Amino acid sequence: MMIIGKSIKKLLGYFLFFIFYFLFSYNAWADFNLSITPYEGGSSLRFGTVDASQVESREVRLRTTSTEAKQYRIRQRLLEAITNEKGIILPEGAVNFYTVRGSNSFGSLYQDMVRPLSAREDILYTSASAGSSDSFIVVYSVDGSKLTDSGHFRGRILYTLEPQGASPINYTLNIDFDAEVELDVSLESSSGTNRLKLDTKSKDTLKDFLMFTTNTGLGKKINLYQRVESLPCNEKGIALDEQALKFFLSGITSGETSYSTLSSLQRKDTLIYSSPSRDKDSFYINFLIDEEKLADIEAGTYRGRLVYYLEGENISKIMPIDLEINVGRIFDIKVTSEEGLSFTNLKPDSLPQEKTATIKINSNLNKPYQVIQTISTPLTNEKGNTIPDKFFTLRQELIAEGIEAEGKVKSSKFTPVKMGDEVIFTSSTGNSSSVKIIYQLTPSFEALAGNYSTGVTYSLAER
Repeated sequence: MMIIGKSIKKLLGYFLFFIFYFLFSYNAWADFNLSITPYEGGSSLRFGTVDASQVESREVRLRTTSTEAKQYRIRQRLLEAITNEKGIILPEGAVNFYTVRGSNSFGSLYQDMVRPLSAREDILYTSASAGSSDSFIVVYSVDGSKLTDSGHFRGRILYTLEPQGASPINYTLNIDFDAEVELDVSLESSSGTNRLKLDTKSKDTLKDFLMFTTNTGLGKKINLYQRVESLPCNEKGIALDEQALKFFLSGITSGETSYSTLSSLQRKDTLIYSSPSRDKDSFYINFLIDEEKLADIEAGTYRGRLVYYLEGENISKIMPIDLEINVGRIFDIKVTSEEGLSFTNLKPDSLPQEKTATIKINSNLNKPYQVIQTISTPLTNEKGNTIPDKFFTLRQELIAEGIEAEGKVKSSKFTPVKMGDEVIFTSSTGNSSSVKIIYQLTPSFEALAGNYSTGVTYSLAER
């Protein structure tokens, strides 16, 4: 009986100890408590999928339970940076928060203006001096325009309940969402397309431009490369000179370039722009035809392609641009003659007189042509006397201008001038040419003295 009594007393002692322990513990736990409840339920703050065009918001209700008349406050900070599976940290300002004014019943509510969620500690709430239980709402939002990378982002918010004169109590809330970020970059010509079009018909059409725009901050360094994928060629496969088209950049605000003056295009990847900042930017890539490089180019439409390659950390984009250059038709003639066909003071015993005319033919038709001379009336003096044909002669010679002269003149030796139309030069290749014509009047006792003259015209005709 003695042994049984001692056992009962021992069991009773343990029982009373545990009852006292749990009652004491319950009172200790019941002093202060904070519950954190997302409006959409669950134990995490989930935003779902967010793209660059969205601002997704979620409400969280914080509810305090207090059984002691002690004032307390609630603080918040980002405990774990919001990071995706690639280890990329979300930039500050992508996730923001504010408290909803009037959502509490007692105490003072702070941070009712939108501000970034960060590792900086922010006081959200301070209770009344009586330490009454209360609740309030915090709204969190993800600003899609501030996202710089795609992926599944996760982080953790730390809430600290800090009773006056007691140890602080910490609580956490996980935050996660999926980011879908497309590289919001555009490259367009003046016509709003991906086609760059230039023409030699006027000064205004000799130039065009591309506008490069980053519509959102990319959040990292980017490089833009330019390459001539294919030189502009016509339907015959004839390509323009690489130096025929020049370019330069202008209007850059947040990046830098080494091509702010006219430069030649290259058939290799050329770094034309880089930006170390997160700012948006837009600038022009200007193009200008070098007409001198097209002087001997056949008329027609030449098509090629430029390729722009944008690269940065975890981003890349290829932007092809079609290139079209229209080389206008050139087929004209220019005549230079100081005095025309006017011979003065002709006397039977005087020396022969010579007059010259230089003809410059510009053509890019790549078709053979002829120069036609037209003399409607014979050489006549002021009294109406004429010169016999055999004393009025001409010859032609080709003028080489840096290249071997091409084509065929009518005669390199003096022959009598014919009235009417006469072909004096024939082009063999259709290229531009220059011809010099020498007219000679030889005095004779068969011709009366005086001043003689006539008119002459020159014209071009395709063969």
